[in-house]
Amino acid sequence: MSGFVEDMSAAGRKVSARVLRQGVVSATARIADRLQLGRGARVMRIERVRLADGLPVSFDQTWLPPALGRKIVRNDLRVYPIFTLLEEEYGVHLLEADYALEAVAASQAVADALQVSAGTPIFQIERTSRTANREPIDYEVLSYRGDLVRFVTRLFRGEKKPATVQTPRSRKR
Repeated sequence: MSGFVEDMSAAGRKVSARVLRQGVVSATARIADRLQLGRGARVMRIERVRLADGLPVSFDQTWLPPALGRKIVRNDLRVYPIFTLLEEEYGVHLLEADYALEAVAASQAVADALQVSAGTPIFQIERTSRTANREPIDYEVLSYRGDLVRFVTRLFRGEKKPATVQTPRSRKR
């Protein structure tokens, strides 16, 4: 579970960001569900374009509980990654995330942010990050340019358990 800066830095890329928008908004049903809040609850929304070697690679929309979000936006988000701030500055230890990746056509807003044409194929990731006590703390929709990124992962099979076979009981006569 890594963030944009960690991934791009590992690939030897120079990372920067542009903050497009940040502020407290009402949570949609989806955002409220992901953060386990009531519908319409207030959340901090942060929108950024993430760059690698000066090229826009990712358009990130992040929602945080407002108290924590207000702390996060006091920092220079052009420089500091949210994951780093959560863990190192505010003592929020991230343990796991739900992560869904799909190919979609870029909406006009995403296309404008990434400097591509509307309808261009992009990777869209929905990620809900959880703390050590399994509390959802960060919900993101990340839109990556399909022409500039490649996702690689290693999957492991768990230890195989012997199959349990149900057999009919014999009848006594």
